[in-house]
Amino acid sequence: MGFSEHLAALLRQDPKARAVQHDGGWFPWGEAAGVAGGVDKLLTAARLGAGATVGLVMRERPWSVAGFYALLATRRATLMFSGRQPDAALAQDIATLRPAALIADAEDWRREALVAEARAAGVLGIALTHDPAEPVRLVASLEQPGPGPHHALPDGCAVTMLTSGTTGPAKRIPVWYDELDARQAKGRPSSGVAINALPLYNMGGIFGLVDAVVRSRPVSIMERFDVRRWAELIREHKPKQTGSPPSVLRMVLDADIPPDYFASVESHVTASAPLDVQVAKEFERRYGVACFQGWGATEMKGSATGWGPEDRTAFKEAKLGSCGRALPGVELRIVDPDTAAPCPVGVDGRIEVWRADFPGDDHWMTTNDLGHVDEDGFLWVKGRLDDVIIRGGLKVDPKDVDDALREHPGVAEAVTVGIPDERLGEAPVTAIVAAGEAPDEQQLIEWLRERLPAYKVPIRIVAVDQIPRNPMMKVERRTLRTMLQDRLV
Repeated sequence: MGFSEHLAALLRQDPKARAVQHDGGWFPWGEAAGVAGGVDKLLTAARLGAGATVGLVMRERPWSVAGFYALLATRRATLMFSGRQPDAALAQDIATLRPAALIADAEDWRREALVAEARAAGVLGIALTHDPAEPVRLVASLEQPGPGPHHALPDGCAVTMLTSGTTGPAKRIPVWYDELDARQAKGRPSSGVAINALPLYNMGGIFGLVDAVVRSRPVSIMERFDVRRWAELIREHKPKQTGSPPSVLRMVLDADIPPDYFASVESHVTASAPLDVQVAKEFERRYGVACFQGWGATEMKGSATGWGPEDRTAFKEAKLGSCGRALPGVELRIVDPDTAAPCPVGVDGRIEVWRADFPGDDHWMTTNDLGHVDEDGFLWVKGRLDDVIIRGGLKVDPKDVDDALREHPGVAEAVTVGIPDERLGEAPVTAIVAAGEAPDEQQLIEWLRERLPAYKVPIRIVAVDQIPRNPMMKVERRTLRTMLQDRLV
């Protein structure tokens, strides 16, 4: 049985069985089936059957999950959008990509800019109503797709995952039905509830839902991450292993969560940002939970390194802070960032990864991560070769912030850098050169909040006389970072 057939069978099971936990309550498979059936009926009537590309504005809500399940169960291709985007950004994405149909929460269809761009692009609009009596309905003035052209994903594509925009605008990485079928073939049903506290439009969230389906497990989701609620879910569902961005460890400690919340947990795996060794040690002392770091990327569709059971026993203390060793079927190499020559063991350079299913003739993938492999084969990631700021596991491209600020009439120049933050690892701070009288800092922050996701908005915006540059007129980011840190003390 393939992945889609297995998911379709889950949608036909006991309608009272638990599907998605959200906001303290359970969304049953019967309601999920109502959403899925309604979506399929409307798309089929519009002649958008198996293989058709359908947009989905994903929110961390059970109705959005059911909409996603509807597309996966019928082998349609999901063009994923984030419901967390500001109105203008989401509307622009719709205008650019032009899906033939778009599924979104009823709340999102109240965004005037979204409706206007959907109408202009000839999009069929489907609203998720939250009403079991009528779980889906067509959006007024968007009752049928227009003549197009509409965006079409390649044959066999199941979903496009959004990257976090490491080196520019977020990219969409395809996941294929063949890959989901392979996961299903290897999967086995398991008990318990999968806790998925990550955004559902990116790799961790999507594969969290996929693996819950593969294992026939209900899933618990969070609309907004709250560390105490997350800890309560762990106490309730008693998993043996948990996972999160490293910044969550600091949040748990700062919130003084009682140790009994983690009584079932044997290990915790972090990814997406460097693991602070001292925080990991403090977490283990308080909660008795060993912490291990993994490493991968959306483009890799998962982890490239990890800690096997033997490594956890033999190297836990000596290699704490490393990302483990290459997983089976994966090779690592470290090369000089300028010459691409291989680096000696223990010398930092650009990390490259090989796996047989990677694209390209040689199947090697180049990353912007800086690190080394030690004599025992453990990978140590030291940072980024680009200037991306990793804020609590979320990657902030400074260029996004700078470009948005430069649109303000009172800003002549803007440069954003990351400064150390005890809770989040790094936080963005921006230096501006004013075009005349310096604008009010809070006004600029509000300007950004209207244009960027919240995690990209800097914690401070500081007016300076000039941006430090080298003789080649490139920004001296280290100098600027030090200057801003001194100003903020």
